[in-house]
Amino acid sequence: MSEKEPTEAQLSIKDRMNVPFLLASQILTIQKSMLVVGHDAEKEIVEGVKGLMGMIPTSWKDGTFEKDLENAKTKVKVDVRPEFCGNKASLKFCEKHNITPFVEKESIDYFKVMQTCIDQLCRLGMMGKTESIEKFSKKKEWNNGGE
Repeated sequence: MSEKEPTEAQLSIKDRMNVPFLLASQILTIQKSMLVVGHDAEKEIVEGVKGLMGMIPTSWKDGTFEKDLENAKTKVKVDVRPEFCGNKASLKFCEKHNITPFVEKESIDYFKVMQTCIDQLCRLGMMGKTESIEKFSKKKEWNNGGE
């Protein structure tokens, strides 16, 4: 008789990780970062939102999600005028020396990205729990004077 080795349960990654809990934890981390006042607060929010984006599996992302991400991109006008003794050069100076004073750069609104992630989780039914409750009403019938 040959003795069989005990077989271990083969769990998928879905069974091993509580993804809704991890996503909720990340959202709370971002909310805490929003309450922080300081020069590093914006960096924390950006990193938190990037982390949230990375935690959402690609298979959960739909066309609406991708469209909303495109809407989170914005154009920002950046002042690139040269500085002299801590002061920006005037527009007349820039025209005279053929210097482009402003450049348009693409930026991402991370608050919109976070809202896009939350909307996606809502569409997947992960942000709220719907419970149906059946209510029965029982009418009392009063006989002869209300007894």
